[in-house]
Amino acid sequence: LSLSACGAVVQQDGAEKGIENEVERTLGVDVVSVRCPADVEIEKAKVFRCEVDPIKGKPLRVTVKIVNDEADLQIKAVSSI
Repeated sequence: LSLSACGAVVQQDGAEKGIENEVERTLGVDVVSVRCPADVEIEKAKVFRCEVDPIKGKPLRVTVKIVNDEADLQIKAVSSI
Protein backbone atom coordinates (compact mmCIF):
# COMPACT_ATOMS: atom_id res chain seq x y z
CA LEU A 1 0.00 0.00 0.00
CA SER A 2 1.46 3.33 -0.96
CA LEU A 3 0.27 6.33 0.99
CA SER A 4 1.40 9.90 1.29
CA ALA A 5 2.44 11.20 4.65
CA CYS A 6 0.63 14.09 6.28
CA GLY A 7 3.12 15.77 8.59
CA ALA A 8 4.75 13.26 10.88
CA VAL A 9 1.81 10.84 11.11
CA VAL A 10 0.28 8.28 8.75
CA GLN A 11 -2.70 9.69 6.86
CA GLN A 12 -5.53 7.85 8.66
CA ASP A 13 -8.17 8.06 5.91
CA GLY A 14 -5.72 6.89 3.27
CA ALA A 15 -4.51 4.01 5.43
CA GLU A 16 -8.05 2.85 6.15
CA LYS A 17 -9.09 2.99 2.47
CA GLY A 18 -5.90 1.20 1.37
CA ILE A 19 -6.41 -1.55 3.94
CA GLU A 20 -10.05 -1.92 2.93
CA ASN A 21 -9.07 -2.33 -0.74
CA GLU A 22 -6.27 -4.79 0.06
CA VAL A 23 -8.44 -6.97 2.34
CA GLU A 24 -11.22 -7.06 -0.24
CA ARG A 25 -8.78 -7.88 -3.05
CA THR A 26 -6.68 -10.51 -1.29
CA LEU A 27 -9.27 -12.18 0.95
CA GLY A 28 -12.37 -11.69 -1.17
CA VAL A 29 -14.15 -10.17 1.84
CA ASP A 30 -16.54 -7.24 1.43
CA VAL A 31 -15.67 -4.61 4.04
CA VAL A 32 -18.08 -2.23 5.81
CA SER A 33 -15.49 -0.20 7.70
CA VAL A 34 -11.85 0.01 8.82
CA ARG A 35 -10.63 1.73 11.98
CA CYS A 36 -6.98 2.67 12.40
CA PRO A 37 -5.40 4.82 15.09
CA ALA A 38 -5.21 8.52 14.21
CA ASP A 39 -1.80 9.26 15.66
CA VAL A 40 0.60 6.71 14.16
CA GLU A 41 3.96 8.42 13.75
CA ILE A 42 5.84 7.68 10.55
CA GLU A 43 8.77 5.53 11.56
CA LYS A 44 10.28 2.85 9.33
CA ALA A 45 9.47 -0.69 10.61
CA LYS A 46 6.84 0.58 13.07
CA VAL A 47 3.86 -1.77 13.44
CA PHE A 48 0.27 -0.81 14.28
CA ARG A 49 -3.11 -2.53 14.22
CA CYS A 50 -6.42 -1.69 12.58
CA GLU A 51 -9.84 -3.30 12.93
CA VAL A 52 -11.82 -4.34 9.87
CA ASP A 53 -15.58 -4.95 9.92
CA PRO A 54 -16.64 -7.27 7.09
CA ILE A 55 -20.20 -7.36 5.79
CA LYS A 56 -20.38 -11.03 6.83
CA GLY A 57 -18.45 -12.76 9.56
CA LYS A 58 -16.48 -11.69 12.57
CA PRO A 59 -14.36 -8.52 12.79
CA LEU A 60 -10.73 -8.82 11.75
CA ARG A 61 -7.55 -7.37 13.23
CA VAL A 62 -5.00 -6.31 10.63
CA THR A 63 -1.35 -5.82 11.59
CA VAL A 64 0.29 -3.18 9.42
CA LYS A 65 3.99 -2.28 9.06
CA ILE A 66 5.39 1.05 7.88
CA VAL A 67 8.02 0.04 5.34
CA ASN A 68 9.76 3.38 4.69
CA ASP A 69 9.90 7.08 5.52
CA GLU A 70 7.27 7.82 2.85
CA ALA A 71 4.68 5.92 4.96
CA ASP A 72 4.23 3.04 2.51
CA LEU A 73 2.39 0.29 4.36
CA GLN A 74 2.45 -3.49 4.24
CA ILE A 75 -0.18 -5.80 5.74
CA LYS A 76 1.73 -8.30 7.88
CA ALA A 77 -1.11 -10.40 9.33
CA VAL A 78 -4.90 -10.71 9.48
CA SER A 79 -6.64 -12.45 12.39
CA SER A 80 -10.10 -12.74 13.88
CA ILE A 81 -10.89 -10.63 16.91
